[in-house]
Amino acid sequence: VAPIGRHGGAPNPLIEKVVFDLKVGDLSQLFDTPAGILCIKCTGIIPPQPGVDLAKVRPALEKEVIDQK
Repeated sequence: VAPIGRHGGAPNPLIEKVVFDLKVGDLSQLFDTPAGILCIKCTGIIPPQPGVDLAKVRPALEKEVIDQK
């Protein structure tokens, strides 16, 4: 499963909230989703990339969001 990002990266808002409350090594409760039962384990937290300027990457991020919608 791909990493889940904030603001729309999860199948429903409750899953997103639970995911971002997990610490490394924690397991979530079970979720019933259309794809089946889901349990999430936090195996790591991806830190932000140092030295990235928001002004330079903003156009690419906006395009990504528009493409997802």
